[in-house]
Amino acid sequence: MSLNQPIVAEAVAGKAQSSGFSLVEVLVSLLILAIGLLGLAGVQTRGVTSNYSALQRSQATLYAYDIVERMRANREIARLSSWPYQIDFGSNPDAGLPALVQQDLTGWLDSLDDLPNGQGSVAMTNLGGGRIRATIQISWDEKGDPQLITVETIL
Repeated sequence: MSLNQPIVAEAVAGKAQSSGFSLVEVLVSLLILAIGLLGLAGVQTRGVTSNYSALQRSQATLYAYDIVERMRANREIARLSSWPYQIDFGSNPDAGLPALVQQDLTGWLDSLDDLPNGQGSVAMTNLGGGRIRATIQISWDEKGDPQLITVETIL
């Protein structure tokens, strides 16, 4: 046999040689890949939804501490027996309140508009011994499900 002669492979009788992939194999692979990508898209959607829920809860907590700090900055008026910072869900500050209290409550209630159907309340309780408990509640809707956080502090 010389080096210049081509090598010819002989097919074994009864067996065909195959190379590459058949169309069915490619389609099955694409189907498996598509199902995997749909699963990843579902996980991504769930992650975005959970992040938005956490954002709303964080904002509500931030707004609760906002009114607490406003009351602490104006402690002498906040501790009056008339409870000028006390407000119920869905109500507006009274016109007869001191200007700073009215400004604090109006600004706080306006900031709650960042939450879907956001509302807030402040309740004051005299604990005796010069201690006053302020209970701040913030409610909002999350996909039609009402949410509520409560923050309590001593003034």
